[in-house]
Amino acid sequence: MKTLPTSMTTLRNLLAGFFVSGAFFMTGTAAAQDVKFVDNAPIHTQITEDLKIALYPVENEQMINVHVENPEHKKVRILITNSQNELVYQKTVGNGSIIYSKFNLSQLEKGVYTMVIESATQRYANSFAVENRQHMAKAF
Repeated sequence: MKTLPTSMTTLRNLLAGFFVSGAFFMTGTAAAQDVKFVDNAPIHTQITEDLKIALYPVENEQMINVHVENPEHKKVRILITNSQNELVYQKTVGNGSIIYSKFNLSQLEKGVYTMVIESATQRYANSFAVENRQHMAKAF
């Protein structure tokens, strides 16, 4: 698998700009179920010759955004497994050149899960945690 570091930096910068331009917070304290990558990274990417993948959780929400650039129009499947490697979700997201999906994870119990994105030739996996916590948000 050949990686393209310049493209990865460009994709990370693009997505970081998206976060900054779309961020807003409400004032108050609330108990929430958050989704975070196990390594606490704000974004995960993988760029190969066939697919460009970016995963990023929505801060203080129960959502993960998935962005896949698929120039060869391959069918792409998204799977979520729990810590016992049991399949809890599966979806074929199509064969378009750009695939963007939001995953509402509010029905998942607290724990560690793995999201797998695969085509006929590529496989990407990343673990995330669903956790309950108190948070305080400030208005901008």
